[in-house]
Parts: sequence; structure tokens; C-alpha cells
Amino acid sequence: MNARQIKLAIIAPVRHPGLMLGEVLMILPAHFEEHEHSKEAVQEFVDAVKYSSKYKILDNGAAEGKVMQQDELIDLAEKLRVDEIIAPDVLYNSQETIKKTKKFMSKCPSKFRVMAVPQGRKASEWIDCLVELQDLGADVIGFSKFSTRVCFREITLRNEIAPNRLAAIRYVLKRNLIQKPIHLLGLRNPHELSKVSTDVVRSCDTCLPIFAAKLQRSMFSLEGVETSEHYFRWKLSRTDVRAALRNIYELRCIADRKCY
Repeated sequence: MNARQIKLAIIAPVRHPGLMLGEVLMILPAHFEEHEHSKEAVQEFVDAVKYSSKYKILDNGAAEGKVMQQDELIDLAEKLRVDEIIAPDVLYNSQETIKKTKKFMSKCPSKFRVMAVPQGRKASEWIDCLVELQDLGADVIGFSKFSTRVCFREITLRNEIAPNRLAAIRYVLKRNLIQKPIHLLGLRNPHELSKVSTDVVRSCDTCLPIFAAKLQRSMFSLEGVETSEHYFRWKLSRTDVRAALRNIYELRCIADRKCY
């Protein structure tokens, strides 16, 4: 794999693990809610993930409101043989995020890498959180689409996700505040990939190619559209799957700077 390639994690509904076609697998607690999915579908998904040789990241579920306790998170990571866990965070709350991340890192087995996610309501608060999370020893820093948008719009005077997250990246690079690889949590605008440096952005996750295919919309038109709460239990038609595959290919081309 090209070391300077931004690695993609395509988040797929439970019934379609075959669409997790990036270089990385992103797994969320919402994938395992048996009251939402049949036991058979969940088990097939578990098997697909568990026996995959791809790099695996386990999310804590905070962004979806499906938060797992740290012991549950570690147990699931063991079961799925993941490589990296996103430490528990609290949306927009820097002090609680630092507290929870510190506690998690004290209990997390050393075989797992840890991604920490800075939080806050102002840019200065978010920056302080970032610095402290790096000092705790986090291996990767996840740039949230929610917190960067809220914190950096005071600088950009814009409300969209992409301009504010890009502003956050520029801010920390200019001031030499980032020492860890960056992961973009929840890509909502494909153009964002063409504007970040592969020297600092290691990877990103997104459900955008599949979401756009199901809605029969362009991936470039969904920045302000919230993902359906039923996304993880969607059953796609053949037409949907074909459109999703085209979108994934286009996103890969954008990430590789082959098209814009």
C-alpha cells in the first residue's frame, strides 16, 4: 500500500459487509444491536470483521449516541481482533473527554492502539484538549466533524463541516501542535480529501458513498444532510449496490488525487 495514501474506511450497513471496501474497517456499536438486526445478520457481520486481515478500528459510538462502557469496548475489541480503539469521549466537553480518555488508556491493553478525539465548544478549548490528549500518549488523533465545526466557525465564519475541519488542521499544523497521525471522523464532503496533506492525515471513515447511493443523490450534495438513524439496518437493492460501488471508486480516486 502506498504509504502516502489516505486510507479509507467505508462504513456499511450490517447486511452489506462486502461494501466495507476501504483499506481500513471501521466498526461501530450500532452494528451489533440485535434488537435492530437479525441475529443471523449480526453474526455474519461479526465473522466478516473478525476474520478480515484489514486494519480494524473500533469506534466508541459517542457520535451516534450508542456509547459503550470502556470494559464493553475492550471486550468487543478482543472478540473482533481489532487493531485500534477510539477512546471514550463526550461531545463538546473537553474536561470529561480528557478524564474518560485517561481512565481508558490506563486500562486498555497495550496491544491496541488508541485514537483520542479532542472536544470543546471553542477553538482554544479544543486545542488545549488536543495537546493534553497527545500528552496522555494517544497514538492517533481523531478530528470530529461535530466538534471542529462548532469550535472553528468562530475563525472561518462558516457553518459547514469541511471548511471548519480544514481550518482546524491548518491551525495545528501552522503552530506545530500536532505530533500524531490524524483520522477524519465522518467525511461529509469528498472535496475535503483533495485538500488535506497525506503527510498528516492517515485515514478517514465515511458512509457517504452508500448513503448517497440509497438516496440517489450526488456525494457532493449531502454535507448538511443527516445520516438516517436506520442506516445500519438498511437492505440495499442491486441498483443501490452498483451505485455505491461507483461512489466508492470515485472517492478513492479523489483521495489518490486522480480526479477532483
